Parts: sequence; C-alpha cells; structure tokens
Amino acid sequence: MIVLALGLFLSCGSINPEVPTETPDEPNVPETPETPVLPEISPDSTWVTFTPELEFGEEPLVKGGDALNDLYIIGIAQIVPFEDMEGRKNICYKRYAWGYFDNLDLAVFKLSKMHNYSFVMAYIPDGKNLIYRHSDNRYGCPCEIWGGGAAKTLNEIDYNVEGYEQWPTLDEGKCSTRSRKEGKAWSSIVRYQGVAERINPAENSSVTIKLYRMMIGFKITIDDFMEGYVEVSGSGESYKLYPSNNGTTNTLEFEIQTPNMPMWGFNSGFGAGGEVYSEDEYNGYSQEELKNRILDNINYGRAGINISYADKKGSKISLYTKQQFIYKRNTKYTLRFSLADAISNGGIIPEVVEEGEMEEEPLLQ
Repeated sequence: MIVLALGLFLSCGSINPEVPTETPDEPNVPETPETPVLPEISPDSTWVTFTPELEFGEEPLVKGGDALNDLYIIGIAQIVPFEDMEGRKNICYKRYAWGYFDNLDLAVFKLSKMHNYSFVMAYIPDGKNLIYRHSDNRYGCPCEIWGGGAAKTLNEIDYNVEGYEQWPTLDEGKCSTRSRKEGKAWSSIVRYQGVAERINPAENSSVTIKLYRMMIGFKITIDDFMEGYVEVSGSGESYKLYPSNNGTTNTLEFEIQTPNMPMWGFNSGFGAGGEVYSEDEYNGYSQEELKNRILDNINYGRAGINISYADKKGSKISLYTKQQFIYKRNTKYTLRFSLADAISNGGIIPEVVEEGEMEEEPLLQ
C-alpha cells in the first residue's frame, strides 16, 4: 500500500470557452513542482489534509513514467439541507468544486465549516502521457467537463459547478487517449477511484480515502478459428482477434475500466445513486453502514457486451449480445467457444444440463 499526502485548498481560475484545433504533443517532461499559494481563511472556513490510500491489484503497479506525470482528478460535493414545497426536510448533494492535478501540494480547497462534504477522487498513473492533451495544454476526458467542453487547466480548481455541464465525467469509466480527443468507455487505461462520504471539516483535520483499482478483464479463447476476425465490444472501444498463425485456436485477453465509477450518494444499487435524500434517511445511516453501501457501489456494476464475427469478405454476424450483466471489479471473465459451432448454431448458446427435466444454464452470467 502506498500512502500519498494531499492538501485541500484552492483559488478560482477562469474558464477558456474556446476549443482550438488540437494536436497531441509529445509526452510531458516533469517540471519542478510549484509552491502552493494558500487562500485566506475566514472564521467560518477551513482547510483539511486529504490522505488517499492506494489499493493495488494482484500484480504491483508498474509506472510508465515519472510520478510527476500521474494525474489526480478530485471532485467535492457540499451537503446542503433544505425543505421541499410540502415542508419535508431533505438534504442535497450540491456540486461544490473540482480540479485535476499532477502535484497534490497544489490541491488545496477552501471549505465551509457550516456544511458536510463528500469527496470523489480518480487517479490515473502516468496519465499525462496517456490522456489526450489539447494544444493549450488542457487535458481531455476525464479531466474535462461533461460533453467535452472547455475545462480548467492543470492544477487549477473550478467552483462554478452548478450542473452536469460544468462537471467532469467522474461517474463513468471513460477516457480520451493520446491519439483520440473524445472520451470513450471500455478504455484500457488503468484507473483508480474512491469516495469519502459525509465529512465535516470543522471536526476532521484530515480526510482518508481509499482508491480502488476500477478495472475488469476478459479472456476469450476461440477454437476452430481459421479466417476473418472476432470483435468484442461494449459501449465504447472494441477489441479484435484474428486467427493464430500456429493452429486454429487463439485467445483475446484485455482489461477495461469499469463502466460505472464510484460517486457520492448512498442508495442501494449501482452507480452514483440519487443526489437528494430525506433528512431522516441521511441521518439514519451510521458511518459504517454508509461505508458498506458505498463499497457495494465500488465493487459491483452493470455492463453490456457484444461478440461478433466478420468473415474474410467483411460480412458480420452477431455471436452473442447481452444488454446488461453484473460485474465485479478487479475480476477477469473467461469464455471459450468453437467459432464453427457458434456460426452453425446462430451464436454462442447456453449449455444445457439434463437433470430429470431439461434446464438451461447460461455460460455467461
């Protein structure tokens, strides 16, 4: 486990609405970190130290570059009580600020002592060499606001985040790449993410958040595979497999970011959950219960998958389509099938188990 120190503080900057013609630059050369300038603190505001704990997978993390090329994206929601039109007391998760950084000493946010806050943080190792960089040195998804519009520059913080249009895509597993400006799902760029929920800065001088490896893997082995190609895709990138030069069996193996990323909110289910709760519901969960609900949203999600085959003439047929399957992060899903059988059967079919009456048990859950 690696422990990183992170201060929370910030000053506002301007948003450049222009989107210039982008041409990816060469990988960044690490620069000497700047000395942070701390904003003035009033009696009703404060700042806290943020210490993320990084969770590794089974294999150690291998950095592709210097640590100064890593990227950290941080979003903060202010938890605000209010009454609805019928006088019922509720709380709302109001987007408060966000920014992305290569130097955590500059990640300093000014917080009010009068409110609780929730934090989300994404970490992309060697991200400055992997994520698309605009000609004005801004970085692409997930370091830009929703829809790919104008975004803050590196090591700046944006407090103008009233709606989704001023907010980065932290709730989805999407990334741009060095060669592609738009962010796509099913990205193979490694990403970690975590949430710290219901933090009162007046009572907490430090916030600890655990960053989880938000990746799932696929290993698909195909027999009787002699021509054309097999394509596996979801809602973004696609991955192709061609016949082996040494036989009729070949294997496609890859990892992708989980389509759902952890965000604040504590509804059961998947994804970020709702952002408005009754005050009784909000106060009814202990910190431990809240942690467990968030952990469910971190560990599980839903994704769709498509497997198709194109022959040597380019004619494509669908072998398998599932709109939604429940996945568990950091898990590799395996499948093996005969291409010849799949074509003749009209696709990859469930395995039939005979126990008295006939029952069908799908290979893909």
